[in-house]
Amino acid sequence: MTKDFWKFRAGQIVSQLGDIAAMSALSAYIVTTYHDVGVLGFMYGGIGGAMLVSNFFLGSLVDFVDKKHFLTKVDVLRGLIYFIVALGLFLHWGNVVFSVSLVALSATLAGVFQPASTAYVTELVPREEIGKALSQSQVLGGIGGILGGGLSFLLLKYASVEVCFFFNSASFLIAAYVTSKTENSTPRGDLVPRSLFRALVQVNPFKNYSIVGRIKSFRTLLFLMVSINFIMGVGAMCVSSLIVTRAMPIEIFGLNASSQMLGGLLGASVNMGMKRSELRKMKGAVSCLLVSFGLLLVPQLFCIQLYLFLMGFFGSIILLNAQSVQYKEVGVGMRGAASSLNSVATRLSYYASQSLFGFINQK
Repeated sequence: MTKDFWKFRAGQIVSQLGDIAAMSALSAYIVTTYHDVGVLGFMYGGIGGAMLVSNFFLGSLVDFVDKKHFLTKVDVLRGLIYFIVALGLFLHWGNVVFSVSLVALSATLAGVFQPASTAYVTELVPREEIGKALSQSQVLGGIGGILGGGLSFLLLKYASVEVCFFFNSASFLIAAYVTSKTENSTPRGDLVPRSLFRALVQVNPFKNYSIVGRIKSFRTLLFLMVSINFIMGVGAMCVSSLIVTRAMPIEIFGLNASSQMLGGLLGASVNMGMKRSELRKMKGAVSCLLVSFGLLLVPQLFCIQLYLFLMGFFGSIILLNAQSVQYKEVGVGMRGAASSLNSVATRLSYYASQSLFGFINQK
């Protein structure tokens, strides 16, 4: 791994800490305001929808921009957005609608950030180390998730929702500074870096989607991911429902993130040592994940956290092997499009299941 890879990932871990704290705080804020898990489901559906729209219409364009400068600017904007959210709540002129609207705006930016970030990682390392870099990124993401969930628990218990949002704002600004210090991404092939606006005007964002969609293995993988993400979305909302109906402390939302991320970390580590084919590993992980869903039939804190751990563990194995297949089958100039298309479909499935859960359980 190159020095710039580690530098970039360090900055992203910092922003991940803040992002987990902010989303845990937002969940706690809505639950304590409305005391209705249905509202929470609609909120996640709305935020997820904003991310999906930008991911689908703009995600493939990241193949045509200078990713370093693009990622830096997006992190700065997201930092400013969360500062406004925190300030509004601190000064008592913000409310749930105000906060969720701005978080949805940040999610819109995140929808373009995600494929750009994944593609940028592949440009910071030699081609033969791309698979290893993706696995290392997942492991580091798991570490960040564990720390972020624990930090969220402490901030919600001993500080306030506003502090979580202020912290997230600072974390994005730190990540932007660190990214700006990495080596600039080098365009591959005949691609010429341009601004996102110029790419939007000059490039057909759906051309690469159509090319990627013709790859049979990619379509098979997409169907598998869509199905499993729908199930995981239902599981996540079942957990939130149990927390509300059992009147558990709101800081449990932070603990939830830690349990899931711990599972993701161990899953990524185990995956690196498994010698089976990608599809065999994914099929095995899906089967185990479905079995673990039965833990939610026992409404106890231990069983809830164990389920989230297993969801993170097997979900990590599925994700890593999905990415491995993607980057083996898809050309360099279409990695942003492949990542974006896969992300849109799986997130749509995940958030649709949450919105459906919220609709069914609304009071």
